[in-house]
Amino acid sequence: SLSSARNKAKDGDIKEEMHGIQAQMELVGGESGFGVYAGACGYGNLASLTGSFADPQVKNLIVSITKTHGGVGMECNSNGNAWAASVQLNIAGTSPYWCVDSTGYSGYAKSIYMLGDTFCTP
Repeated sequence: SLSSARNKAKDGDIKEEMHGIQAQMELVGGESGFGVYAGACGYGNLASLTGSFADPQVKNLIVSITKTHGGVGMECNSNGNAWAASVQLNIAGTSPYWCVDSTGYSGYAKSIYMLGDTFCTP
């Protein structure tokens, strides 16, 4: 159906922008010279996009994922050594979340929301 095709296209855009978050986070960690990610996700409320975000590019990508492409349940966790971000896709499946992290993982995974994890769990 047309609705299904639109949701698949939105999910494709979400995956692409999650890859953008992954690339930007590596730049953030690299700028410190030590791969330090503390505060890289910011200290804000991702649901309302309020608060302090450490990197404006990451914030812009999160805004696009949630506001433009319909991704819900966006989460981003970071600490001194690692980070992970996940979002629920528009088309539900057995693993409806797309996750990226500092290990280089990019794919379907469980949500990191309840766990506060800094890695994806496929």
